[in-house]
Amino acid sequence: MKRLRAFLPLLILIAIGIALLSTGVLNRFRPETLAASQAQLQAQIRKVFMADQLQPQDGPAMTATEVHVRVNMIRQLLGPVYGRLQSEWLQTLIERCFGLAFRAGVLGQPPQSLGGRDFHVRYISPLARAQRMEDVNAMDRIEQGLMQKAEMRPETLDVYDWDAAEELRGQYLGVPGKLMRTDKELVAIRKQRSDAQAQQQQQEQQAQMMQAVGGNDAGAQIMGAMAPPNAPPSSAPLR
Repeated sequence: MKRLRAFLPLLILIAIGIALLSTGVLNRFRPETLAASQAQLQAQIRKVFMADQLQPQDGPAMTATEVHVRVNMIRQLLGPVYGRLQSEWLQTLIERCFGLAFRAGVLGQPPQSLGGRDFHVRYISPLARAQRMEDVNAMDRIEQGLMQKAEMRPETLDVYDWDAAEELRGQYLGVPGKLMRTDKELVAIRKQRSDAQAQQQQQEQQAQMMQAVGGNDAGAQIMGAMAPPNAPPSSAPLR
């Protein structure tokens, strides 16, 4: 009787083991089952983060159209996630850190031009620029359409602000700001070009008038009287 009591716990363990083996519960602890379960868990994690959609496709080299379509698909997949990160996390974090640093005096005194004005955070990461590529493509499409319509109706080009479009395109593409000219620089360059064209046109008109009068002394005297005081002397030979 004492021996039976001593072997009773062992018999109970053996009975439990047989029951577990018969139900198949212990099969999940086999190495191949554990490996399959781990692979399934990794696939689920990749699916949640959409990493399974971002892998390069196997096969021959893709054409430019296929690459463009795939890039658009990636933007559509990552756009909502990245948008929520910006609005719900990054924006709040940046505003909080900026406020703490400003109140602590780390940033120094702001210039008077920024007094009482609100600031806006502009993201310049590659993914942020990729999101704005849709705007760049839209500008390219409307510009191509305007150029085609301008062949029949030149006044169509007046509805589009070309300078503002180029400035926005540079911002969306991540062009360094120092490479883009300011409005004052553009006005000065265009004025200089316009003055040079006007001077060249005036010289051409004078040359044509000298040829019309035959290039004689009387014609030269007439042209000299018509020329402005600061105009350079004509280099045309007198006959």
